[in-house]
Amino acid sequence: MRTVLFGLFAFFYCVIGPVLWLITLIIKIFSRKTADRFAFMFVKNACRVAGKIAGARVTVKGLGNIPEDKPCVFVLNHRSIFDIILTYPYMKQPTGFIAKKELGRIPFFSTWLYFAHCLFLDRKDIRKGLKTMQKGIENVTNGISMAIFPEGTRNKDQESHTTIAEFHEASFKLATRPNVPIIPIAVYNTENCFENHRPWMRPADVKITFADPIIPDELDKETRKFIGKYTRNVIQEILYSYEAGNE
Repeated sequence: MRTVLFGLFAFFYCVIGPVLWLITLIIKIFSRKTADRFAFMFVKNACRVAGKIAGARVTVKGLGNIPEDKPCVFVLNHRSIFDIILTYPYMKQPTGFIAKKELGRIPFFSTWLYFAHCLFLDRKDIRKGLKTMQKGIENVTNGISMAIFPEGTRNKDQESHTTIAEFHEASFKLATRPNVPIIPIAVYNTENCFENHRPWMRPADVKITFADPIIPDELDKETRKFIGKYTRNVIQEILYSYEAGNE
């Protein structure tokens, strides 16, 4: 039943989408900032409703660590398509995700991702990938927060909720170049919303923690050199505490 309702919601989303795109474009003529907020709020609320329909019971910690008046870079471990859906409602300002290029081919959905400053990464083309990262750095410099999955792809390990692949250090240029805070996000059990029993959606208890900000310029030289490893360890420890029942 949840899967059917989710499909109906997606259909409704597609039907009203073109009208709201037009409204967004008209607003953009007069104020890009207002258009950004409009698109941000629409995507944020759409994700919130989608999570409710899927039956995700979310426990969130660390919301006070999210900056409200300056951009940052969110860094997440990646277990499910629901990682974006369940974390986006907690963003406090316009935020774009760096997602795989395949999402950019989904009709209607990809247009809203475009309005929300999401970028599509071609992992097989180094030159295009560098251009995408440079655009992400420009977004952050211009006040738009970005979020990225430094593992590069979804972790499909069904034996453990705590495994994380190595983080690609180059991903962290999003934060180190403009020197903005990195907010590690640990997501736990999102794969039980869908991936572990696809094509059906099932209720799942999901845990999300927004960890303390990491300020690149405040790290020592060696830690900054391997900032991806440092950030991964922060997320890993939170996942271990979830598994041990301490969170």
